[in-house]
Amino acid sequence: MISYVIRNGALLNDPMKGCAGMGKVDMRTSRIHPMEALYERLASLFGRRGVTSYLAYELGVYYYALLSWGKRSFERDHAKSYTAHKESGWLTMVLFIIKLLILEGILVHFFVAKWSSVFAWIMSICNVYMMIWLISDYRAMKLNPIGVSAQGVWIRLGNQLRTSLLFEQIESVEVVNNVELSGEEENNSFIPIGLSTNVHIRLKEATRVGIMLGANRTVTDIYLTLDEPRAFVEECRTRLESTQL
Repeated sequence: MISYVIRNGALLNDPMKGCAGMGKVDMRTSRIHPMEALYERLASLFGRRGVTSYLAYELGVYYYALLSWGKRSFERDHAKSYTAHKESGWLTMVLFIIKLLILEGILVHFFVAKWSSVFAWIMSICNVYMMIWLISDYRAMKLNPIGVSAQGVWIRLGNQLRTSLLFEQIESVEVVNNVELSGEEENNSFIPIGLSTNVHIRLKEATRVGIMLGANRTVTDIYLTLDEPRAFVEECRTRLESTQL
């Protein structure tokens, strides 16, 4: 089904239709983003509901883990691209976690199987899914660099974050290092899993963004880990200044 959608899908806006800022930014390209086409295909079958976003998310996980090999990165026309997978150390962490899941998963499976073979297999299946998710997250991060155009910022950070922001929605963009947030600040922020962030995007008002499992979350701050944080911040500031003229 995914292959059919990628071949036959039409060019559409970001799939998370319910999120403020998404679908507003004119960041179209002659290339069809596979996940956008997938969402629209599912929406035509099930409507624009939470189950559609969830199905699109889960199918996307398997697409990036199993079918994305050999695909070129998706870059928006008329936008500068900034990667997030080269210097972050996420690949090293992914490989380390997968190694632990394999080694510990085997031991735990045989240990738990002494009491319940069913529960042991459930745990093993969960471990396999986690490995698939980790591979998919890295692949999605690699194939979807963040785009900065004259209108705004297009972000698809692995399986963790999906949003499009107009510069009119952004208050500031800055380079950060080893940021420590309070509990309330964390609740109002998106922070990537397991990474030390180096870019902070502060929004003018609370905005819904797409997160894991196809869900939405309202945030006022977005933290990212980019390979060229200063170049990204300078480009965004230049664009922000031009919108204020």
